[in-house]
Amino acid sequence: MFDILPTPLPWYLTGPLMGLIIAGIIAGITLRDVVVARQMSAVTPSVPEVSHP
Repeated sequence: MFDILPTPLPWYLTGPLMGLIIAGIIAGITLRDVVVARQMSAVTPSVPEVSHP
């Protein structure tokens, strides 16, 4: 089932490892979105948002 990995991991390591990888990917995407949003808000002139009720 896990023949793709070069070194076979024990079954009790694959769960936490996949959880860490998924959490790292999610954290990386969120961090990148925050950085991009900050850069965009820093570049664009501050306009009062009228569209929000």
